[in-house]
Amino acid sequence: MVQHAATLTTQHSKYIDLREYDTHIYSADSEKNNGIPAHIHTLVEKFRHADGFILSCPEHNGSLPAFFKNIIDWISRLEKNIFGNKPVLLLTTSPGKTGGETVHETLHTLLPRWGAQLVSSVKIPNYHSVRNAEDYFTTHTDIADKLLSAIAEFDAQV
Repeated sequence: MVQHAATLTTQHSKYIDLREYDTHIYSADSEKNNGIPAHIHTLVEKFRHADGFILSCPEHNGSLPAFFKNIIDWISRLEKNIFGNKPVLLLTTSPGKTGGETVHETLHTLLPRWGAQLVSSVKIPNYHSVRNAEDYFTTHTDIADKLLSAIAEFDAQV
């Protein structure tokens, strides 16, 4: 979904798949004994150079995906203000009809704490109902309209 959304923005965009930065579970002991993984340093630099973020997060069992929270934990060891007070467009997804409502609400609370200037957000339900994002938004025109409106708000802030 985020790749599709990035094609709709007028801003120059770079897709970052956080799964490529997945690492062992954060713990103070691990940090003390092994330091912060090099690829986390690389990710933090990418965040520092970004003008804004389109963040897409699925809901896993009514919560944040474990890998996402783990990446945030590691980043926070280098940068407390993770999103650098930059604009963020939040997209949440779920194969169910709520569009990741629980994770949506959780991130609405956490993102500002992590330095995000939350510009807009869209819940995307039933995302497994079609093969790809283009088909999804062709089928779900009401959500496509919400996404276009949210992207326009985001573009105005970046």
